[in-house]
Amino acid sequence: MKRIFIFLLTITAITALSCSLDAKTKAQEAYVKKVRQVYNTAVQLSKNEYTGHTHCVSNHILPGSGPQEVKFDFFYGIEGPDDVSDNTRIEHVYLIRLSYNFAGPQFYEEYLFDDNGKFIFFFKSADSYDELNTKEEFRFYYKPDGSLVYANQKTVTNGKTVRDVDLKGGGQLADEAPANAKKYVDALKGLFVI
Repeated sequence: MKRIFIFLLTITAITALSCSLDAKTKAQEAYVKKVRQVYNTAVQLSKNEYTGHTHCVSNHILPGSGPQEVKFDFFYGIEGPDDVSDNTRIEHVYLIRLSYNFAGPQFYEEYLFDDNGKFIFFFKSADSYDELNTKEEFRFYYKPDGSLVYANQKTVTNGKTVRDVDLKGGGQLADEAPANAKKYVDALKGLFVI
């Protein structure tokens, strides 16, 4: 009798844990889907001629690495009069795209913001230093309060995904992304202060 009771108790605990994990996964999937919708809207806005767009390029030589080019593209809503030269303010940033290189490898980043200007998504693609045409891709989904909801890393070689893993906690890159997003938005707003 005691064995049956312990067996039933174990099955109940496993079932409860499984249901809890399934609910968390469904909540994550729903949030990721919502962020992807915001991303699709931001991409459409980036193509709109009435969306603010600032493009910045910096070229310089890195000792030991050679030429480096850094490109920023900021997409944002504008508040202010029709004449953008007077009292124009950035309503909020929708999307930031950043590309740069260190020696040969190329790096690409995207920072996505919701309709309230809150940072909610970070993507990074990084060339590998190997000769296999390999890229590492990172995707981090954040709640508007800054907490990490979901993190993923993919390894893509010759256009094919060879590894796709969910990251627990996201690590240093996930911790740095919100601070970098704020730093870049502040830098953009600083360009409009005269």
